[in-house]
Amino acid sequence: MQREPCLYHIVPAGKPESPSNCTVARRLRTSLRIVCAAGDDGGSEPTFHLRATAASPNTPVLNLSALSPDFLLENLSSGLQYSVEITAENDRGFSIPTYLSIAGGIVGPAVAGFPGE
Repeated sequence: MQREPCLYHIVPAGKPESPSNCTVARRLRTSLRIVCAAGDDGGSEPTFHLRATAASPNTPVLNLSALSPDFLLENLSSGLQYSVEITAENDRGFSIPTYLSIAGGIVGPAVAGFPGE
């Protein structure tokens, strides 16, 4: 016989946390592999998105999606500067974006939030 009743905690699902600790795992002349740590999934399996934009002109060059925050960016021009935005998405919405800048093969620090904050 059970002496104490079972206790359940129901936590509502929410938006996922931002990917963090983004690093370049492999760098070649025209490609990069960016790997991030996934944040809390908000109670629902997330999909991760990467959007890369060439700084001049401000042109989208890559849109990638994956089930883990691990992206291979290929066919990059070695002389261009790129802005990279990485987000997590679940059925409740998108995380706050994490931003990286890539200039001449050098990757700037990952920052969660909005450019210019």
